[in-house]
Amino acid sequence: MRRIVSLCLLFSLLALLFSSCGSKGVDETPFAMDTAVIFKLSGEKASSAFSAAKEELFRLETLLDAEGETLQALADGESIQNTELAALLSRAAELGDKTGGALDVTLYPAVKLWGFVDQKYRVPSEDELEALKPHIDYHGISIKNNEISLPEGFEITLGAVAKGYAGDRLAEICRDAGLESGILSLGGNVRLIGDKSGAPFKVAIRSPEGGNALMLALSDTNIITSGAYERYFEENGAIYHHILGPRTLVPARNELTSVTVISRDGTMADALSTALFVMGKDRAMEYYRKYGAEDGFEVVLLTDSGEAFLSEGLRGSFLSASEEYPVTYFGR
Repeated sequence: MRRIVSLCLLFSLLALLFSSCGSKGVDETPFAMDTAVIFKLSGEKASSAFSAAKEELFRLETLLDAEGETLQALADGESIQNTELAALLSRAAELGDKTGGALDVTLYPAVKLWGFVDQKYRVPSEDELEALKPHIDYHGISIKNNEISLPEGFEITLGAVAKGYAGDRLAEICRDAGLESGILSLGGNVRLIGDKSGAPFKVAIRSPEGGNALMLALSDTNIITSGAYERYFEENGAIYHHILGPRTLVPARNELTSVTVISRDGTMADALSTALFVMGKDRAMEYYRKYGAEDGFEVVLLTDSGEAFLSEGLRGSFLSASEEYPVTYFGR
């Protein structure tokens, strides 16, 4: 069996064009949440903002880690009283309902079974997957007065919401420290703080081949991408990626290679980048038409046939696209 794992280096799926921070800035890359977290902060408050944000980053890493003490205690049958975690799980459940179950934070047993946790990759048998299905349903999470508990055999992964949530928390802390401009990158999750000297940042959405599919001008928002080429392995000539369908427990197979969601709400953007990928192109477009204006998000869909579908609200942000990715807009 031959195994291949894609490497997410620095900005992973997104390349940001940002000038040097200069003498009154911070350019640091601590490692947390299983990725290089890039801080590019400018201005006199950059150093104090970074110190406060880094402390919060490591706190969130401990709280939200699927293998960490808190979530493992839940998996072991303990009840946990935690207001922050209860709120995040409640939000994930709301998004699960809204996406028709395309988002499910109880997928962790299946993620482990496929080997995406310990890198011992393998294709599970149908019997193994069927045996797991009764233990994967976010409706089984009990939250009462901020006390959380799980049924036996359930485990939680917050991989589809944690980095988006963290990006917003870090941005909030940076702003509270007086920062006006900066970039935070947590793998494929990027949070822009303010703008770049009065102008939007230029953000390149990467193609699976490694080049730039298109360029957007954006400010003060999240740009969060989920792609079939982020983590995957090959077995007997077939490719298996890490984005599993909550009902099938197998990698979602459709014409999409990546989904990018742009919104000031990082938790929602993170969740939708995964859920819309699971849905596929047509259902993702329909979801945008139904909820895009109401919930305040825009979408970029890249397909395996080399097309880029942009939601209508991005017309004013679009700068350019490569010849390999002709752009089509879809509206509300």
